[in-house]
Amino acid sequence: MKRQFDENHARFLNLDEDRMLKVFRQVAGLPATGGDMGGWYDLTGFSLEQGDFHGFIAGHSFGQYVSGLARAYAVTGQKKLEQRSTALLRDTARHSIQGPNSSSTTGFLLHL
Repeated sequence: MKRQFDENHARFLNLDEDRMLKVFRQVAGLPATGGDMGGWYDLTGFSLEQGDFHGFIAGHSFGQYVSGLARAYAVTGQKKLEQRSTALLRDTARHSIQGPNSSSTTGFLLHL
């Protein structure tokens, strides 16, 4: 069990933040570096009208990731986990309110 936790913990800390935040930056009209993650992070797809449930529900995956960081922090108390989750959430909130397309984005705002 500890080995599994340690492996998951290492994955949490090694995911590329630019890749995780790229689609949020793109939607907000901000510069977006990093590679495409594909799948649920794909900007195309997810159309209720066309029955395409392929892509762009990145918020779901992102929320699961941040939740994992928070849980790992609660167990270990490692500040780098807290710092990473806080930085990701602040960056996401910035996209929601500062991008040129911010009036057209939907979602929620975070007050950190």
